[in-house]
Amino acid sequence: MRNLKKIICLVVSSIILDLPIIFGQNLSDGGFRQSFERLDSALLAKLTLNSSPLRSGKENYSTIEGDPYLYGDFATGEVILKTGEKIPLWLRFNIYTRVVQFRQDDEIYVLLNKGSVSSVLIDSLRFIYTSYLKSADDENSKANTWFILKKDGKLKLLVMKNLRIQPGENPRAYQSPTMPKFISMADSYYLEPEGKSAIRIESKKDLLALFADKSSAVMQFMDANKLGVKKAKHLTKILEYYNTL
Repeated sequence: MRNLKKIICLVVSSIILDLPIIFGQNLSDGGFRQSFERLDSALLAKLTLNSSPLRSGKENYSTIEGDPYLYGDFATGEVILKTGEKIPLWLRFNIYTRVVQFRQDDEIYVLLNKGSVSSVLIDSLRFIYTSYLKSADDENSKANTWFILKKDGKLKLLVMKNLRIQPGENPRAYQSPTMPKFISMADSYYLEPEGKSAIRIESKKDLLALFADKSSAVMQFMDANKLGVKKAKHLTKILEYYNTL
């Protein structure tokens, strides 16, 4: 009986020790993390357009309270190339500078070759790099940036994350000075028709203008379900209905 107990203990211990190997993961940074293959020099050069890593391996926001990153630090994800190749990486999104960064070893790089990238998955959020109009009535106001792809389809629902820096205050009587700090702002919502630049949706008029001959049916659906344009879940329901027409 004693020998049987020893055998059971040894088997259980072996399974526990092998768990990281079984699941293709290793323990570090305080928890389980996925193992990623190191990028070869050619692929690294392709993603970064031969650019060097960030100086000192990090951005310096020591004089600003808070941080500009979507998840606060790197998260598991993957870069999907237009060729279909998927590259698992540790990724993060800097909302303030609107760049995607990835980590390899102790170095941090900016994903600069957006033209070869179909999308980027960071944790559960998918990002695409696409064009948008800063002014809906001015085609010359076209720019490009990273958006969160909230809803795919013939009209894509895109989310732009926004952040600003609130200036610090100088010391005053009975009041200590304050540091500048990052302040989260409301998300901006855009719709991107196939083959065209995304347009910001700020009113029902902006939204209905994109639905052409379906605008009447969409407006009735919005009114009947008390839907507006200020919430992603409302816009998602509207697009789901539109795609059935």
